[in-house]
Amino acid sequence: MPGEKEALLESLKTGQSYFAVSEWRAIADLSKEVPQIRKEAVKREERDHGLAPPAPHAARSGAPAQAS
Repeated sequence: MPGEKEALLESLKTGQSYFAVSEWRAIADLSKEVPQIRKEAVKREERDHGLAPPAPHAARSGAPAQAS
């Protein structure tokens, strides 16, 4: 299926269930005294077009940026 909307309509037509998968990226939040890990949803355009994640997050954490 191309997207969730199409899956929803097909589910309505056939009476079958459907599921959706979410993609997340872990982000280090070093803005407070205690570092925290938070999640950020990956936008469809980034995933579909192979765009690299934003570099500032890796630079702040002290870890080298990695190519995907």
